[in-house]
Amino acid sequence: MKRLTTFLIVVALVFKAAITLAQIDEAKMDRDLRVASGILSSLMNSDNDHLFRGGEPDANYVEGFGVIFTIEDNMVFKYNYKVQYEVAREAQKEAQVAVREVQQAQREVERAQREVEREYREIEREKESEREGKEKNKQKDVQNDVIAPMSPLPPMPPMPDIELNVGVDEEEMKALKKKADVANQEFAKNLREAFETFLVDYSHLISQLKPTDKILLTTKSNSSYNFVFSMDNYEDDKKIEKSRLSAELLVKDHKDFQSGKLSREKLVEKIKFVENAEMVRKPDLDLFGNMLKTTYNSKYTETYFLSSIPKYELLAGLGVVYSIKVYSSYSEDDLYRMPGNKKVGLTKEARDKAVEVMYPIFVDSFKENMIRYGSTIKSLDQDEKLIVKVKMTKCETCTFPSVIEFATSKSVLDQFSKGALTLDQAKKKVKLK
Repeated sequence: MKRLTTFLIVVALVFKAAITLAQIDEAKMDRDLRVASGILSSLMNSDNDHLFRGGEPDANYVEGFGVIFTIEDNMVFKYNYKVQYEVAREAQKEAQVAVREVQQAQREVERAQREVEREYREIEREKESEREGKEKNKQKDVQNDVIAPMSPLPPMPPMPDIELNVGVDEEEMKALKKKADVANQEFAKNLREAFETFLVDYSHLISQLKPTDKILLTTKSNSSYNFVFSMDNYEDDKKIEKSRLSAELLVKDHKDFQSGKLSREKLVEKIKFVENAEMVRKPDLDLFGNMLKTTYNSKYTETYFLSSIPKYELLAGLGVVYSIKVYSSYSEDDLYRMPGNKKVGLTKEARDKAVEVMYPIFVDSFKENMIRYGSTIKSLDQDEKLIVKVKMTKCETCTFPSVIEFATSKSVLDQFSKGALTLDQAKKKVKLK
């Protein structure tokens, strides 16, 4: 019995040590991801004609999946965008010239109208003077009191018919399209090489990852930077989000490469490249993001606030991951204004203290809103998760972490929705990291 007790104690200690070792050092992970993002941006920046235009990819560690690097199209300046931009810019110049001509014609019409109105008022003044003279001269014939009716105001001159011709010659369009296609192929090749180099030569710098974790690099479209050759080819980016290129590598495969079990060529073959993939946007997932944005709007928040609608990534088998950044104050003449507590004119010290006080209140409210609004999500399977990664507001003296993560399962959300769990019970099932 004593041996059994000793054995159980040893097992418990080993198990506890394993759990301790498995825990992620968030600060170290954050540093690793910042370094890795800088490396990836440098690799992309090596091709100035076709690739990067500044900033760094957004990197997130997600427990149960691994690391996701997201590169928005507004950070990627492809040559085919340049070509299309030149077309749009020339058309815009022509449109501006035509608009100026229309505006000039309008000014001429208005000038003529004012001249006619001036002459009309002069005639009225002359008639009025004549009427007053006749009132004084009672000896004149009564018929002289009758003033001839004034002629109607001349009609306003018609607006000049100016045709706005901002089109491009068909042959020119074909040539530009061909040039763009060639440039786009070169861009895809260079981007693929940058992703490959990063995953093979630098991804190991992200320590603490498990062999079962993955490293995903993905570019996402941004409709604000899209120029199209024809409106017939226009697609509703609100419904479909495009991924120009994604590359995924299993950490175990890279460890096998480091240990000599895999050659470089074999490791490259293990990278899963997907080009021009499409992710159909889910209305309920979009709605959840909008709910958070509304709740944590600077006008209504009682703690921190959001400046944009949260972005999300759907990961098969894991669930949905939202990424947001929260803020706490506005800087005004070296002082601070905090919408959450309606205070203004705060010093940096006072502002930091207020930010620290808000943290537990924010965490509790976010758990509540995550349960309430998350219960409307229908697009996840029962074993999948709703995860929200939050980059915290800047605060040099605060003790809370720079990044926190809220996570709960779809089954918890459904149980709350059906009344099987109270709000307090459901909140306790939201994990905070």
